[in-house]
Amino acid sequence: MKTMMHKSRGLRGRNSTWRTLRQRAARGRGSTMVETACTILALLFLTFGLLQAGLIYNAMLSLNNLSREGARYAAVRAKATNDNTVIRDQVVAYLQGRARGTSIDPAQLNSSSIIIQSASIRSSQPIRVVILYNMKQNKGFVPALLPLPASFANYQASAANLIE
Repeated sequence: MKTMMHKSRGLRGRNSTWRTLRQRAARGRGSTMVETACTILALLFLTFGLLQAGLIYNAMLSLNNLSREGARYAAVRAKATNDNTVIRDQVVAYLQGRARGTSIDPAQLNSSSIIIQSASIRSSQPIRVVILYNMKQNKGFVPALLPLPASFANYQASAANLIE
């Protein structure tokens, strides 16, 4: 009989132990879900932040390339026209065409955002094309959650070439 009592006490002890383990596991599942949700949220912010930075960098590279192309275009055509406003209008039309299909909005490339600088329109003189571009127009993924720093809000790209 002593043996049977011992067995029944042991069984009761096991049942309560399993119940306690199940309760602990249930509490652990809830905390695991909260930790997973926090981790996923942090990873999403990091992912969208990296994608937004990539879009901004792409726009900066496109603007630098457009300013180089504009300077080359102005340097080749400057000799035919001695007027800076005519050259600027031609460069604006050229750059608006080249900006199509890029991340740059061609409507923002107008005569007030493109500046042609040259001391004189003569051979072997430098001519500089400066593009002022408002990056806040590039909405990206989450503009309200990831605002642009002030240094990126108004980007300036410039390039110079010698007049041929």
